[in-house]
Parts: sequence; C-alpha cells; structure tokens
Amino acid sequence: MTELFEVSTAGNYHWKRAQGREPLVSEQRRNKRDDQIVASHKGSKGTYGSPRVTSELHDAGAKRSVRTRSLRACEHWGSRG
Repeated sequence: MTELFEVSTAGNYHWKRAQGREPLVSEQRRNKRDDQIVASHKGSKGTYGSPRVTSELHDAGAKRSVRTRSLRACEHWGSRG
C-alpha cells in the first residue's frame, strides 16, 4: 500500500495513529486562530489585508504567529498588503 501511494512506512503508521484521535491542543489553537482570521477578513468585506488582520487580532489578544498565518491566509485569498 505504501508503494501504491508513494508514502513512507513511517508516514503511513503516523497517519493511521492520527485517525480517530482528538485534535491536539496546538491544532485546536491553530484552527481557532484561522477562524478568527477568516472572520476578520470577511468582516471587512475582503478589504483587510495581512497587516490590518494582524493588528485586529493583536488588539483582540492574540499573541503568537498571527502575522505569518494571516499573511498566508491573505495570500490564499489573493489580497495584497
């Protein structure tokens, strides 16, 4: 099976272990932050770019990796700035 999908044996076992488990705390935090970024962007009707989204989330109390995540999200949406 690993040859068919061109994945390593270790990767296959990691994937199998991850199935059926609860999301890690870090994954839950990341998902919550992503939801906040999406809400901020949609709340601005798509006009807020990464710097404004980051500023808004910092004002709301977010502390870590907001800038990087909001930049990636805005790039995904095609926003500039």
